This record gives sequence, structure tokens and C-alpha cells, in this order.
Amino acid sequence: MELHVRHEHGEGQRLTIPPAAAAAVEALLAHMLRGERVAVLAEEQELSPTEASAVLGISRPLVVLRMDRGDLPFRYVGKHRRALLKDVLSLKTKLDTRQAAIDLLAEDTEDLVQTHGL
Repeated sequence: MELHVRHEHGEGQRLTIPPAAAAAVEALLAHMLRGERVAVLAEEQELSPTEASAVLGISRPLVVLRMDRGDLPFRYVGKHRRALLKDVLSLKTKLDTRQAAIDLLAEDTEDLVQTHGL
């Protein structure tokens, strides 16, 4: 896959990017075109509990609880906890899957109540 880039000065450049990067570049550009702020991080990037809470959409104390329970691997840097982005994203996938199942169960329950008066 090739990406054609034209710089402000009018000079052009062709970049060859791996196919796996195409979706990421497309998503990045879509967010930027909507005026959203975007951050690009490597999977090995370490996050503080506060940063992990922003990714996970849960409070910092809940992130620390997940760390203490062993749900989110971490290491200490001095007195500060750090978790790898890839581990945070793995936990996010699990939490999102669980939430989707809960949402489906809630829909089924609502359907039973409305349909059968239970």
C-alpha cells in the first residue's frame, strides 16, 4: 500500500506502508478530520493508573483495585505503579465483552417484562 503525501511547500512524497497499518492510518485521519485530539502509543508504553483509567473508562481507584486483584499486571517504578498499554487494552477488551453481555441480558430481561409481564 502506498500513501501519497503532499507537504505545505508543494513537494510530494510516496510512502510504502504495511497493509496492517492501513486501518490505523485511516482511523487516525478520521479522528483528526473530526477535530479530535489523537495520541499514538506503542504497546510497550507504560501508563500510570490515572492514564489507564482514561483508557478503561473507569476510576483510578478501580484501576488500582484491578491491579491489586491481579486483573491488570503492573510494576513499581519507585513508589509509582505502571502498567503496559497492551495489558490495559487486554483488560479493556475483557471489560467491553463483559459489558456487552450484560447489555444483552438487560435487553432480554426488558423483553421478558414487556412481552410476558414477568
